[in-house]
Amino acid sequence: MPVFRAVNLFINVVTVEGLGDEKNLHPMQKIGHMYVAADCGFCTAGWEVTAKGLLDKNPNPSVNDVKAALAGHICRCAAYSAIIRTVVDTGKVLRGEAEV
Repeated sequence: MPVFRAVNLFINVVTVEGLGDEKNLHPMQKIGHMYVAADCGFCTAGWEVTAKGLLDKNPNPSVNDVKAALAGHICRCAAYSAIIRTVVDTGKVLRGEAEV
């Protein structure tokens, strides 16, 4: 079995802080704010980072794609429909089909 050294391994980890900041929000953060997809904030970091990963792999996700990707996330304030709309509409912005 091969042994890998840590220096040979490149992993790009993105946290919610890496999406944007208060002066330069990621389109998903702007749209999420407009749709109130982060009502209490309990689940925001988790779904935003997961959704970013989905959009990186599939810039045109269907509603079912978004639901499948976010299936393990629990939203305490039941903002699921706003979260799903946010991810789908962010894809449109990233593809250049819409503006924020």
